[in-house]
Amino acid sequence: MRKLFVTKIQNPLVIEGDDHKHLSLVLRNKIGDNIVVCCGDGYDYIYEITAITKNNTILNQVSKTQNQSEPSISITLFCSVAKGDKNEIIVRTITELGVSKIQPFISAFTAVKSETYKLDRMRRVALEASKQSGRGKLLEVLEPVSFDNILDKLSEFDLVVFPYEGNCNIDIQSFLHEKLSNKKPIKNIAIIVGGEGGFSEAEVLSLSGRGIIPVTLGKRILRADTACATVCALVFYEGGQMR
Repeated sequence: MRKLFVTKIQNPLVIEGDDHKHLSLVLRNKIGDNIVVCCGDGYDYIYEITAITKNNTILNQVSKTQNQSEPSISITLFCSVAKGDKNEIIVRTITELGVSKIQPFISAFTAVKSETYKLDRMRRVALEASKQSGRGKLLEVLEPVSFDNILDKLSEFDLVVFPYEGNCNIDIQSFLHEKLSNKKPIKNIAIIVGGEGGFSEAEVLSLSGRGIIPVTLGKRILRADTACATVCALVFYEGGQMR
Protein backbone atom coordinates (compact mmCIF):
# COMPACT_ATOMS: atom_id res chain seq x y z
CA MET A 1 0.00 0.00 0.00
CA ARG A 2 1.36 3.45 -0.94
CA LYS A 3 2.44 5.81 1.85
CA LEU A 4 2.30 9.59 2.20
CA PHE A 5 3.71 11.89 4.86
CA VAL A 6 1.76 15.01 5.83
CA THR A 7 2.20 17.68 8.50
CA LYS A 8 -1.35 17.31 9.86
CA ILE A 9 -4.02 14.64 9.79
CA GLN A 10 -7.37 15.92 8.50
CA ASN A 11 -10.57 14.32 7.27
CA PRO A 12 -11.14 14.71 4.42
CA LEU A 13 -7.51 15.14 3.39
CA VAL A 14 -6.68 17.14 0.26
CA ILE A 15 -3.43 16.16 -1.49
CA GLU A 16 -1.94 18.71 -3.89
CA GLY A 17 1.33 19.46 -5.67
CA ASP A 18 3.94 16.77 -6.26
CA ASP A 19 2.19 14.16 -4.09
CA HIS A 20 -1.02 14.59 -6.08
CA LYS A 21 0.86 14.26 -9.38
CA HIS A 22 2.71 11.18 -8.11
CA LEU A 23 -0.50 9.48 -6.98
CA SER A 24 -2.61 10.31 -10.02
CA LEU A 25 -0.10 10.39 -12.89
CA VAL A 26 2.85 8.20 -11.88
CA LEU A 27 1.17 5.54 -9.73
CA ARG A 28 -2.16 5.90 -11.54
CA ASN A 29 -4.17 5.43 -8.37
CA LYS A 30 -7.92 5.33 -8.81
CA ILE A 31 -11.00 6.19 -6.77
CA GLY A 32 -11.46 3.47 -4.16
CA ASP A 33 -7.73 2.77 -3.71
CA ASN A 34 -6.34 2.92 -0.16
CA ILE A 35 -3.32 5.01 0.91
CA VAL A 36 -1.34 4.95 4.18
CA VAL A 37 -0.83 8.45 5.60
CA CYS A 38 1.63 9.33 8.40
CA CYS A 39 2.23 12.58 10.26
CA GLY A 40 4.99 11.42 12.62
CA ASP A 41 2.75 10.71 15.63
CA GLY A 42 3.39 6.97 15.61
CA TYR A 43 0.21 5.96 13.77
CA ASP A 44 -0.65 4.78 10.28
CA TYR A 45 -3.85 6.34 8.97
CA ILE A 46 -5.61 4.42 6.21
CA TYR A 47 -7.37 6.67 3.71
CA GLU A 48 -9.53 5.87 0.70
CA ILE A 49 -9.33 7.96 -2.47
CA THR A 50 -12.77 9.46 -3.02
CA ALA A 51 -12.04 11.96 -5.79
CA ILE A 52 -9.28 12.86 -8.26
CA THR A 53 -9.30 16.21 -10.04
CA LYS A 54 -6.77 18.04 -12.18
CA ASN A 55 -5.26 19.81 -9.15
CA ASN A 56 -5.82 17.52 -6.16
CA THR A 57 -6.64 14.09 -4.78
CA ILE A 58 -9.30 13.84 -2.05
CA LEU A 59 -8.92 11.21 0.69
CA ASN A 60 -11.31 10.09 3.44
CA GLN A 61 -10.05 8.34 6.57
CA VAL A 62 -10.98 4.68 6.94
CA SER A 63 -8.99 3.49 9.98
CA LYS A 64 -6.07 4.22 12.29
CA THR A 65 -3.47 1.72 13.54
CA GLN A 66 -0.26 1.87 15.57
CA ASN A 67 2.80 2.00 13.35
CA GLN A 68 4.99 -1.02 14.13
CA SER A 69 8.19 0.00 12.34
CA GLU A 70 9.57 2.71 14.63
CA PRO A 71 12.28 1.58 17.10
CA SER A 72 11.91 2.33 20.79
CA ILE A 73 15.50 3.63 20.83
CA SER A 74 16.06 7.11 19.38
CA ILE A 75 19.39 7.56 17.60
CA THR A 76 20.86 10.88 16.50
CA LEU A 77 23.76 10.45 14.09
CA PHE A 78 26.40 13.19 14.19
CA CYS A 79 28.51 12.74 11.06
CA SER A 80 31.06 14.78 9.17
CA VAL A 81 29.91 16.11 5.81
CA ALA A 82 31.20 13.67 3.18
CA LYS A 83 32.30 13.94 -0.44
CA GLY A 84 30.15 13.31 -3.49
CA ASP A 85 27.09 11.12 -3.15
CA LYS A 86 28.15 9.62 0.19
CA ASN A 87 25.85 12.04 2.06
CA GLU A 88 22.85 10.69 0.16
CA ILE A 89 23.95 7.11 0.83
CA ILE A 90 24.23 7.85 4.55
CA VAL A 91 20.82 9.53 4.74
CA ARG A 92 19.10 6.76 2.78
CA THR A 93 20.68 3.93 4.76
CA ILE A 94 20.14 5.31 8.24
CA THR A 95 16.54 6.20 7.38
CA GLU A 96 15.90 2.58 6.43
CA LEU A 97 17.54 1.43 9.68
CA GLY A 98 15.29 3.65 11.81
CA VAL A 99 17.52 6.55 12.90
CA SER A 100 15.59 9.57 14.22
CA LYS A 101 17.87 12.49 13.37
CA ILE A 102 21.09 13.34 11.53
CA GLN A 103 23.31 16.29 12.43
CA PRO A 104 26.04 16.90 9.81
CA PHE A 105 29.13 18.77 11.00
CA ILE A 106 32.38 20.26 9.73
CA SER A 107 35.47 19.15 11.64
CA ALA A 108 39.16 19.98 11.26
CA PHE A 109 39.78 17.31 8.61
CA THR A 110 36.45 17.50 6.76
CA ALA A 111 37.39 17.54 3.08
CA VAL A 112 34.44 19.66 1.85
CA LYS A 113 32.62 22.83 2.86
CA SER A 114 29.20 22.96 4.50
CA GLU A 115 27.72 24.54 1.35
CA THR A 116 28.17 21.25 -0.50
CA TYR A 117 25.57 19.63 1.76
CA LYS A 118 22.33 19.97 -0.21
CA LEU A 119 19.83 20.09 2.63
CA ASP A 120 16.68 20.05 0.49
CA ARG A 121 18.02 17.12 -1.50
CA MET A 122 18.87 15.17 1.68
CA ARG A 123 15.36 15.75 3.03
CA ARG A 124 13.85 14.44 -0.20
CA VAL A 125 16.07 11.36 0.01
CA ALA A 126 14.93 10.82 3.61
CA LEU A 127 11.28 11.19 2.56
CA GLU A 128 11.54 8.60 -0.20
CA ALA A 129 13.50 6.20 2.02
CA SER A 130 10.88 6.58 4.77
CA LYS A 131 8.11 5.67 2.33
CA GLN A 132 10.05 2.70 0.95
CA SER A 133 10.97 1.28 4.35
CA GLY A 134 7.57 1.68 6.00
CA ARG A 135 8.69 4.24 8.55
CA GLY A 136 6.09 6.03 10.66
CA LYS A 137 8.29 9.11 11.05
CA LEU A 138 10.63 11.09 8.83
CA LEU A 139 14.34 11.26 9.52
CA GLU A 140 15.02 14.81 10.74
CA VAL A 141 17.87 16.22 8.64
CA LEU A 142 19.51 19.26 10.25
CA GLU A 143 21.72 21.94 8.74
CA PRO A 144 25.50 21.38 9.00
CA VAL A 145 27.26 22.99 11.98
CA SER A 146 30.83 23.20 13.23
CA PHE A 147 32.33 20.40 15.32
CA ASP A 148 32.51 22.72 18.33
CA ASN A 149 28.78 23.35 17.98
CA ILE A 150 27.89 19.70 18.56
CA LEU A 151 29.86 19.32 21.80
CA ASP A 152 27.33 20.92 24.14
CA LYS A 153 24.49 18.93 22.53
CA LEU A 154 26.03 15.63 23.59
CA SER A 155 25.05 16.11 27.24
CA GLU A 156 21.40 15.63 26.20
CA PHE A 157 21.90 11.93 25.47
CA ASP A 158 21.77 8.83 27.68
CA LEU A 159 24.69 7.31 25.77
CA VAL A 160 27.27 8.54 23.25
CA VAL A 161 28.93 6.06 20.89
CA PHE A 162 32.20 7.31 19.40
CA PRO A 163 33.94 4.94 16.96
CA TYR A 164 37.52 6.02 16.40
CA GLU A 165 40.27 4.54 14.24
CA GLY A 166 42.99 5.49 16.74
CA ASN A 167 44.38 3.38 19.54
CA CYS A 168 41.32 2.15 21.45
CA ASN A 169 41.20 -0.48 24.16
CA ILE A 170 37.46 -1.08 24.02
CA ASP A 171 35.70 -2.79 21.10
CA ILE A 172 32.23 -1.62 20.13
CA GLN A 173 30.61 -5.01 20.69
CA SER A 174 31.72 -5.19 24.34
CA PHE A 175 30.90 -1.52 24.89
CA LEU A 176 27.36 -1.77 23.53
CA HIS A 177 26.66 -5.08 25.22
CA GLU A 178 27.60 -3.62 28.60
CA LYS A 179 25.71 -0.35 28.13
CA LEU A 180 22.54 -1.68 26.50
CA SER A 181 22.11 -4.80 28.64
CA ASN A 182 22.09 -2.63 31.76
CA LYS A 183 18.87 -2.51 33.76
CA LYS A 184 18.84 1.27 33.43
CA PRO A 185 16.85 2.08 30.26
CA ILE A 186 18.76 3.90 27.53
CA LYS A 187 16.43 5.47 25.01
CA ASN A 188 18.30 8.45 23.57
CA ILE A 189 21.64 7.67 21.89
CA ALA A 190 24.15 9.80 19.99
CA ILE A 191 26.59 8.34 17.48
CA ILE A 192 29.59 10.39 16.28
CA VAL A 193 31.29 9.42 13.02
CA GLY A 194 34.12 11.35 11.39
CA GLY A 195 34.77 11.94 7.72
CA GLU A 196 37.41 10.71 5.29
CA GLY A 197 40.14 12.49 7.26
CA GLY A 198 39.00 11.33 10.69
CA PHE A 199 39.32 13.53 13.77
CA SER A 200 42.13 15.77 14.95
CA GLU A 201 43.86 15.06 18.24
CA ALA A 202 42.29 18.20 19.72
CA GLU A 203 38.79 17.02 18.73
CA VAL A 204 39.35 13.60 20.29
CA LEU A 205 40.54 15.30 23.49
CA SER A 206 37.45 17.53 23.47
CA LEU A 207 35.24 14.44 23.40
CA SER A 208 37.22 12.48 25.99
CA GLY A 209 37.18 15.55 28.25
CA ARG A 210 33.39 15.15 28.35
CA GLY A 211 33.72 11.54 29.45
CA ILE A 212 33.08 10.12 25.97
CA ILE A 213 35.02 6.89 25.49
CA PRO A 214 36.27 6.02 21.98
CA VAL A 215 35.62 2.49 20.75
CA THR A 216 37.13 0.50 17.92
CA LEU A 217 35.30 -1.13 15.00
CA GLY A 218 38.13 -3.60 14.50
CA LYS A 219 41.33 -3.74 12.52
CA ARG A 220 39.86 -2.56 9.21
CA ILE A 221 39.32 1.10 8.31
CA LEU A 222 35.75 1.69 7.12
CA ARG A 223 34.59 4.41 4.76
CA ALA A 224 32.48 7.09 6.42
CA ASP A 225 29.22 5.90 4.85
CA THR A 226 29.98 2.28 5.78
CA ALA A 227 30.84 3.26 9.35
CA CYS A 228 27.59 5.23 9.78
CA ALA A 229 25.44 2.31 8.68
CA THR A 230 27.48 -0.24 10.63
CA VAL A 231 27.39 1.58 13.96
CA CYS A 232 23.69 2.44 13.71
CA ALA A 233 22.86 -1.19 12.89
CA LEU A 234 24.99 -2.47 15.78
CA VAL A 235 23.28 -0.14 18.25
CA PHE A 236 19.83 -1.23 17.08
CA TYR A 237 20.88 -4.89 17.21
CA GLU A 238 22.32 -4.73 20.73
CA GLY A 239 19.30 -2.66 21.79
CA GLY A 240 16.93 -5.44 20.72
CA GLN A 241 15.43 -3.49 17.82
CA MET A 242 15.94 -6.11 15.10
CA ARG A 243 13.61 -8.82 16.37
